[in-house]
Amino acid sequence: MKSTILKFMYSSNRVVYIRLALKYRVTPWRIYFLAHGQRSNNRRENKILKELQKLQIISDVKSW
Repeated sequence: MKSTILKFMYSSNRVVYIRLALKYRVTPWRIYFLAHGQRSNNRRENKILKELQKLQIISDVKSW
């Protein structure tokens, strides 16, 4: 867990993660995990993934 927090703190997209977290009322760590491949659990997280794709942080959204 400690290394994940450090990776988040030194991420070049940290400001974007925080901005999206405030917009969608989730934690910045959740945005970070979604951007790095974790599955979405609900529609809100699907919207977050679509916005990350629009911002060209991730390349595509996988449908499970």
